[in-house]
Amino acid sequence: MLVDVPADAAAETEETFGPTLTVTRVRDADEAVDRANAVAFGLGASVFATKRGMELARRARSGMTSVTAAVAFAPVPGPPFAAVGTPGYGAGPA
Repeated sequence: MLVDVPADAAAETEETFGPTLTVTRVRDADEAVDRANAVAFGLGASVFATKRGMELARRARSGMTSVTAAVAFAPVPGPPFAAVGTPGYGAGPA
């Protein structure tokens, strides 16, 4: 877990291929979505919110987004697999 990571740090701008989590304070949910959408990678996202969860998830630039569940799409056999941006190994930019 990395706390207060600058937006231009490698842990924020590059794929880490490891069990890492960056935690950064933001003013509000809108800034959080904007910051998340600013990265080049968009494979999966999770939104934890009670009232605006679906709205925020729709705004997420991500191939798969769950609402109030860390990886809700993982246990479902054969879900559509999608990514946006630079998804990593085996796929080109979407």
